[in-house]
Amino acid sequence: MSVNLLLTGPRGVGKSTVIARALELLPSARAGGYVTERLGPREQTEGHLLRDLAGPERVVAHRDFTFGPRFGPYRVDLEAFETLGVAALQSARRDADLVIADEIGRMEEGTQAFRAELEACLSGEKPFLGVLSDRRGEFVDSILARDDVRVVEVTEASREVLPGAIAAVLGWEVLGPEALQLAAAAGVILAGGQGTRLSPDKGWLEVGDVAIAERAYGAIRPLVRELVVAGDPEVAERFDARWVADEVSDAGPLAGITGALSVVPAPVLLVAAWDMPFLSPALGAYMAQLAGAGRVQALGWKGTFDAVAPRTDRGPEPLFAVYRSTCLEPTRGILAAGDRRPQKLLEAVSTRWVEGPELDVFGDPEVLFLSVNTPEDLERAEHIARR
Repeated sequence: MSVNLLLTGPRGVGKSTVIARALELLPSARAGGYVTERLGPREQTEGHLLRDLAGPERVVAHRDFTFGPRFGPYRVDLEAFETLGVAALQSARRDADLVIADEIGRMEEGTQAFRAELEACLSGEKPFLGVLSDRRGEFVDSILARDDVRVVEVTEASREVLPGAIAAVLGWEVLGPEALQLAAAAGVILAGGQGTRLSPDKGWLEVGDVAIAERAYGAIRPLVRELVVAGDPEVAERFDARWVADEVSDAGPLAGITGALSVVPAPVLLVAAWDMPFLSPALGAYMAQLAGAGRVQALGWKGTFDAVAPRTDRGPEPLFAVYRSTCLEPTRGILAAGDRRPQKLLEAVSTRWVEGPELDVFGDPEVLFLSVNTPEDLERAEHIARR
């Protein structure tokens, strides 16, 4: 199943600009589909133009039309959607790397072929990036009701960082890991723990017929030049990876992070816990890029950070995060003070948080950061994998 990203937000907030900037960051990806453009000034719009990204264009709504259903001050040329609109989507589904639909709204509610083709694109094999009109209607509601779409809100606060996040997701989908350029990063799998609520070997339990640890490994190994395992040497042996001892015995994942920082020469470490089955490679690459491990795909990137980590409504997610070598001394100090909480490190250094709409681009945080620690977690993970 390919990713379907749908941008929402109030009129004038910059949804179309976000799409345009995301595509600028993916110059080698072939985009097909359509965009709509306003005719005349915003204060007195005369109508709307639909333009196929391949070139052809046609007015689809205008104040002066004397035919077609009325939509506010305009009448709508449904036949334009049924011909040019359908052709643009069909061409994109057939020939492009990704499908663009900017925008989708109530004007199209009277169409049949256009709606059917749009649904086919959403159910197809190509990544889909679209804009939903803020004017809700039956058509828009039917798309929002789908369980295979990610809805991302564009706000004044998020619009500067969204293009980079979107480019990371689409780049992974279309171009693969080689496009994400993490030459300066190494990967760290945090393995071990007592597993008293489930199993000491919980990483080797299967979700969707694949071991959880294999899933975590597969999410980061294609991105980095080297991967090490911190904690359990048997896990390192099974992955044919270098083993790194914890800085302090029986001190939890923070000791594993510290041990890796102390011996791995890479300036940036992408860390993943071995009990998280649904990690996003695109998010890992994006965070590493923000930390300086490759080409930065974020127009809103500013400054230098010691760490980059997701933050959800539940708080920081330190076990799928990026740490620079500058974190070594702070984390040693935290361990020496007797604190074992990984989030304490994120609070002690300069951390770039990936959160809100920027994080939503990569998927549902409740799924992305699910840790399998109990039988109930394992059952939920299996249900997600089947779905």
